Amino acid sequence: MHEKQEVGILALLFGEKEPLKEQLTEAVGSLKTVGAKIEVATGKLQERAKRLFEETAEYYAKGDATRAAMYANEVSLVRKLSKKFEACRLALEMIEIRVETVIESGNIAAALHPVMDVIADVRREIGSVIPEVDTQLNT
Repeated sequence: MHEKQEVGILALLFGEKEPLKEQLTEAVGSLKTVGAKIEVATGKLQERAKRLFEETAEYYAKGDATRAAMYANEVSLVRKLSKKFEACRLALEMIEIRVETVIESGNIAAALHPVMDVIADVRREIGSVIPEVDTQLNT
C-alpha cells in the first residue's frame, strides 16, 4: 500500500521530485485546503463571538456589570482573533491567485519569491492555533 505523505506547501513549490508545473498545481490544492480550514475556524470564532455578545447583553440587562465587562472583553479578543484569521485566509487566497497566474504565464522566478514571505507570515500568525495549517505550510 502506498500512503501519500503530507507535504508542506513550500516543499511542494521548491522540491525536486516532480515537474514544476505539477508541483505548483499541487501547491494550489494545498492552499485551497488550508484556506478552507481557516475559513471553518473563522466561522466558529464568529459564532462564539455572537454567543458571547448575547450573554454580555443579558448580564448587562440583569445589572451584572462586572460579568458583562468580563464577557465583553472576551468578545473583543475573539473578534480580533477572527479578523486575524480572515486576514491570513485572504493572504493565502492572494498566493493561490499568484501561483495560478505563474502556472498560466510561466514567469516563475519573478512571482514566487514574495509568496514565500507571505506563507511564512501566515504560518507564524496561526500555525500554533491551527496545527494542521502549520503542518501543511511547513517547509
